[in-house]
Amino acid sequence: MFPGSTWFFMNNMGFAQIRGQEKAIGFLKRMITHGRMSHAYLFYGPDGVGKKTTAEVLAQTVNCLRQEEDKLTAEACLECSACRRIKKQIHPDVKLYEPDGNFVKIEAIRTMQHEISYKPFEGRYKVFIIDQADKMTTAAANCLLKTLEEPPAHSLIILISAGIHNLLPTVVSRCQRLEFSPLPASIIEDVLAESCGLASADAHSLAFFAEGSLSAAYSFDQKVLLKEREAVLANLEKLGRSKEAFLTWAASLAKDKDKTKLERHLKWLLLWFRDLLLWQYGVTGKELAYQDQRERLAGGAGLYSIAELQEKISAIYQSHEAIIRRNANPRLALDVLFMQLMPGRQSGAGMK
Repeated sequence: MFPGSTWFFMNNMGFAQIRGQEKAIGFLKRMITHGRMSHAYLFYGPDGVGKKTTAEVLAQTVNCLRQEEDKLTAEACLECSACRRIKKQIHPDVKLYEPDGNFVKIEAIRTMQHEISYKPFEGRYKVFIIDQADKMTTAAANCLLKTLEEPPAHSLIILISAGIHNLLPTVVSRCQRLEFSPLPASIIEDVLAESCGLASADAHSLAFFAEGSLSAAYSFDQKVLLKEREAVLANLEKLGRSKEAFLTWAASLAKDKDKTKLERHLKWLLLWFRDLLLWQYGVTGKELAYQDQRERLAGGAGLYSIAELQEKISAIYQSHEAIIRRNANPRLALDVLFMQLMPGRQSGAGMK
């Protein structure tokens, strides 16, 4: 029922164990305990930050067999048969709908409408979770709208989406919206260190690379990423000393057909120059992605002014946009970028 879940989603957890989303969880708990549950929720925010976990825990909470019939508390027991079957994806009153190919199609919403018309089989609520709801076809979204306008009693619909802009405004307006934020790097670092046995410095660096998404952190080949991080640092040490080395690096990355390795190197580069800029402003602690490279940061920061660092960060962003989004020639774009990153070189306007 909840495919693609990571360690963060698979452990038997209630609201109290969902980390980094205190605002959204606090709101849900107040609504449950005060008996003011909405018929439909829209959980939106980056992937891998706990939206699907929260939907699962909410389904457990409203259907937990140890809850009082007329007064719900904000925590499921997680041990009764209902909680365990929801976790095992076999509860008859909890359904998940996901994209079929690239879209959530109208057939799925029609199936949901048929099932939602019946009373719960054994729980308090029939819970319907639509993952990646922003991928609903227009026909599917309009079909769902009819149900949102006249929701049956004892039904709960949860839409999960990376954002709200690709959803019909009429669908959004009929849901209680809850925003989920990117997870702090400290939370991802702790989980990676605990569950993967990573060294603290490695977990810290990968947590920044994950950009707030724990599922992204788990999807990485961590050994490969850490080797690439070291390769980026080794190449950066040659700045200003060997133009040929930079051209060789550019040629190597340009051979990456699907551009995934290239994109990872650009992200490590961006994090490095971001850290240099922070160092120039006096930030020398845990806010740095390369916290374990303080000597290198101190030496590197002295090579650039604040204005130069800002320009070079802009050049990396624009090169990424040109190569990944606009399909520019990778070799030409990287040759230009790496020359721009050399000390004493102004980045200018970057890739157009």
